[in-house]
Amino acid sequence: MLLTDYLRPGGENRKMELVMKLHKQMMRWKSGTVIDGELQDEAELSLDDPIWKKYRTQTIYSIHRYKQGSCWDFVNYQHHMFKKWEIEDESYMFIIDIGPPGQIVTHTFSVIHLNDISYWFECSWKEEAGIVSIDSFLDVIVKLAHYYDSRSIRNYRVYRYDPEGLDRYLTDEKFYARVSGQELVLEKIRENYDEESTGLYHSVYRSGKSDDTDWFAERFRF
Repeated sequence: MLLTDYLRPGGENRKMELVMKLHKQMMRWKSGTVIDGELQDEAELSLDDPIWKKYRTQTIYSIHRYKQGSCWDFVNYQHHMFKKWEIEDESYMFIIDIGPPGQIVTHTFSVIHLNDISYWFECSWKEEAGIVSIDSFLDVIVKLAHYYDSRSIRNYRVYRYDPEGLDRYLTDEKFYARVSGQELVLEKIRENYDEESTGLYHSVYRSGKSDDTDWFAERFRF
């Protein structure tokens, strides 16, 4: 039988076909910071550049029309499409400190659930792009933590959040505030840190689930 014989409208296989088509489409899009409709040269875009005052998240319509955006924009669009297709999805933001308070790097990503399998749906992080089966979102965090800091000395947090309404011309500060005001699912702060320099709450390691904590600590070895 042909693969198409198994793809019935509304079925899980049909949904996976839609997900694969979406991924192929979005892989052709440009990933990066968009300000005033223009993709910025991030190599020249410093964290204290005044142009950040003009930053706004893009609407779903703009993302689709111009086919470019940050990982924040990509996840907003992905969630919009998954919801339209009635596909269960979760959105996460990974935040890691790279210097004094306020200097951070973030990455947002989507996890979907089909046929009792969880998948990491990634398009904006081109080096890791794909639709990859995972045990949980922690598999993605392992990659992110090693990518940004292989020695595991930096502080980071992970939030699970609802992207609804986050495409409506929010500043970076408002977007961050909306996300960080939602569910903190993982937090790692190195021991013997300088509280004044980090501005973070005193905690070595926190997770919403004890079994996840044990698994993640063993996997990441910190």
